[in-house]
Amino acid sequence: MKNILLTLTVLLAVMGAGAGLLPVPVTPAQAADNASLPVVAPVISCETLGHFDLAPTVGAAVHDQKASVLDTAKGKFCKVTGQVAPEISFEVDLPMEHWTQRFLLGGCGGLCGMTRVGVSNAGACAPALNGEFVMAGDDMGHTGSMMGLAQGEFGKDPQKRIDFAYRANHVTTLAAKALMAAFYGQAPKYSYFVGCSDGGREALMEAQRFPDDFDGISAGAPAALFTVQNSFYHAWNVRGNQRADGTSILLQGRVGVLHDAVIRHCDTLSGVKDGILEDPRTCHFDPAWVQCPVGQSDTAHCLTAEETQAAVRLYAGATDASGHPYIIGGPLP
Repeated sequence: MKNILLTLTVLLAVMGAGAGLLPVPVTPAQAADNASLPVVAPVISCETLGHFDLAPTVGAAVHDQKASVLDTAKGKFCKVTGQVAPEISFEVDLPMEHWTQRFLLGGCGGLCGMTRVGVSNAGACAPALNGEFVMAGDDMGHTGSMMGLAQGEFGKDPQKRIDFAYRANHVTTLAAKALMAAFYGQAPKYSYFVGCSDGGREALMEAQRFPDDFDGISAGAPAALFTVQNSFYHAWNVRGNQRADGTSILLQGRVGVLHDAVIRHCDTLSGVKDGILEDPRTCHFDPAWVQCPVGQSDTAHCLTAEETQAAVRLYAGATDASGHPYIIGGPLP
């Protein structure tokens, strides 16, 4: 089993520092060797990949498989697209001129629903951006707006829940590696996964379920407790800000009053007056900071009692009727 490099200290915070999940040390000699891999050229045409049978590798039928040459400022790429049954759309971009034997799969955020090839929270990774890496992405098994609430309808399908949970990235990785082996005549020397938010959750799933898929994994801001996040956090932020008739109480144009009050009362907790909260956790919101005095008609720079209580509910986070919390807290000031 390959060593899995789990980067970002937020991962340790989620899993617990005592779990022993620490970065694998790399010596200067190893780093120099890793950075100087020779370029490998294709051994077959790009067009051939459009007919390459991926089904035995991914364990499912592959539909609408196509290959085309992309001529970009970073060089030429063989772009392969397709769909692993039932509906996992993928894209693999293979450099035709200066591949340095590396592969990167990028995770997606929110509820996904679209195929995007990119590097998200490693957006300054020059080798991945200048055409040295084979890059891939997928839509996690369904189509729709990344953050659209209605897009969650895919969850009614048990297979699509599995594809979103973990299968889509794994079969995309299998497909990409099979394409690389055919196109270059060899497997990648190093394979990486990079994701943030839901992509961070995807990273954790890859590390736990398929540890042989990647040599290095970056799990940025992993939305690991997905059910809690989408019920007791996001849903509460909507419900806690609603009247009985479903209309919203605290609107976007009024949030500036909260912001200004927080900066005014908590700015100097760090010892410096600079308009920045060094650690928002030290700022304890007081409703008196923002609530308009009784009888005051001008509310341009203060909140009504109703708006203030909505803010209190949001900051407190989801609770039951007795005030017992369901989560560790709401949004930070």
